[in-house]
Amino acid sequence: MSRAVDHNGRRYGKLVGIMRVPPPNSVQNSSRTYWKWQCDCGNTCIAAAADVASPSGRQRSCGCNNHLPPPNKINRIGRVYGRLTVIGDGISVPRNDRSHSRPTSRCRCECSTIIDVLNDSLDSGKTTSCGCLHRKMVSDRFTTHGMSNSAEYKAYYSMRDRCENPRNHSYDDYGGRGITVHPEWREDHGFEQFLQDMGERPDSSSSLERINVDGNYEPCNCRWANSVDQANNKRGTVKFNYKGIVLCARELAQINGVPPSIIRRRIRECGWSIERAAQEPLREKKIRTDAKAVLKSLKQRCDNPNHPSYKYYGARGIKYPPEWKSYDKFILDVGSRPSPHHQLDRINNQMSYSAENCRWVYKSEQQLNTSRTRYVFSVEHGREIEAWRLTEYYGNVVGTKTSLERLRRGWSVLDAFCTPNMST
Repeated sequence: MSRAVDHNGRRYGKLVGIMRVPPPNSVQNSSRTYWKWQCDCGNTCIAAAADVASPSGRQRSCGCNNHLPPPNKINRIGRVYGRLTVIGDGISVPRNDRSHSRPTSRCRCECSTIIDVLNDSLDSGKTTSCGCLHRKMVSDRFTTHGMSNSAEYKAYYSMRDRCENPRNHSYDDYGGRGITVHPEWREDHGFEQFLQDMGERPDSSSSLERINVDGNYEPCNCRWANSVDQANNKRGTVKFNYKGIVLCARELAQINGVPPSIIRRRIRECGWSIERAAQEPLREKKIRTDAKAVLKSLKQRCDNPNHPSYKYYGARGIKYPPEWKSYDKFILDVGSRPSPHHQLDRINNQMSYSAENCRWVYKSEQQLNTSRTRYVFSVEHGREIEAWRLTEYYGNVVGTKTSLERLRRGWSVLDAFCTPNMST
């Protein structure tokens, strides 16, 4: 059994041995020797001799060292470490085997992320970002051009798929016809070369087009074109030689202002020359405002049993004045037609045509005055008047159908049209 070491007067760190003491009450059945120690700060403490005097002793003070700042502390605020800029002290990370915790610094990354980093990692260069640098390096390693979702790449991919993939639904019109893609556009970095030759798409309405629809996809035969230019440059588009320039009907229409359908009809059906078909202006349509057609239709409905509307007019006894066989007399009685949109209407559609029973109205108003229109005698007006007109006259208090039902039950005209419905 080894002899106990006398630590009286010996110094270990800030502690100097005073005397051996029994173990504290908090320690039970311990074989370790305990001493009372004097600290340089003036305090005394009791600690095991092995914790203080051994070369790897964990205790070198009464505990006052834990409250002191570490020696030679470096002010890192404002320093830049890679992508990190120190903005203050971070939360220290505790150690399991030593009394001091591991100091950290609070840093702001270039991506605006705030993190706490160990000072040792900053000084050694182990940590230079919040992690975004590593993610960027990995992304750059596996990124070819970074435009996989762009419209230019989609146009490039579709071009190659139409020409090289037999399963593509348009392959018969492209690859099946011998249309190929420029060799430099089919290499490993073909898209970059395609983008360099064609440039970026000018706007969202543009798409890739071949100038010669029977040629291949190559820099001298491709361009970005809108949908109108694409429609004008198709295999099925008929072209015309106009003054030495090959143009389609739509392009001729833009130059001369004649609709393309008229140009095609003039050339195909009328046999006109291209210059005449494209340059001759349209004839102005004459809008008939006279009532000759109205009078003719009126006579047919009343006199001709073969007319489809005869059963609603002549068959019901609807007639017109004999003097209306003269157009001048007809105009003298009903007046001139205000516009081509006006129709001749009988005020009471149960009676024949006459000067007193006719008027010029719009078609929308004429539709409200049909053979199914019901008439009610109005004392205020002194004559029979359409039920729907009375409804409007009395302020649309109730519907026309309700008012007519009330009249059938014996209500007076004023009560039928002016009494509101009782709320349920």
